[in-house]
Amino acid sequence: MSLKRLWYLTLPVFLLVGGGSAAEALTPPYALTATAVSSGQIRLSWGAFNQGQQFYSIERSLNWTGGFAQVGIAAGNATSYTDSGLAPGTRYYYRVRAAENGTASAYSTIVSATAFGTFTATTSTTTSTTSTTLA
Repeated sequence: MSLKRLWYLTLPVFLLVGGGSAAEALTPPYALTATAVSSGQIRLSWGAFNQGQQFYSIERSLNWTGGFAQVGIAAGNATSYTDSGLAPGTRYYYRVRAAENGTASAYSTIVSATAFGTFTATTSTTTSTTSTTLA
């Protein structure tokens, strides 16, 4: 007598970007730029598709390859964000993504800029005294 077993395996299927169908997936921001605008500030600007996103997540790192952390959130209708309190002369790397209801787009391209510093002008004055003795 031979026993045969029939096994069923049920696996959940998830879209890479979260719930919803592929047609509903959020598109990442495009044409991201980073520009140093004043002492310790970098302004990010991007293009966006009006797709009902609730906000944009802004992430920053000190290197191109990783270590990104969220530093800000911009409203869903925003196309720019200014990052402040940055160390002068330091290069920062940024990426942005759209998000809504627990779903996030892929990241934008990574861009970088170096924060300006405050410049202090210094002056120096040298005085000398010369004496001559006549006999």
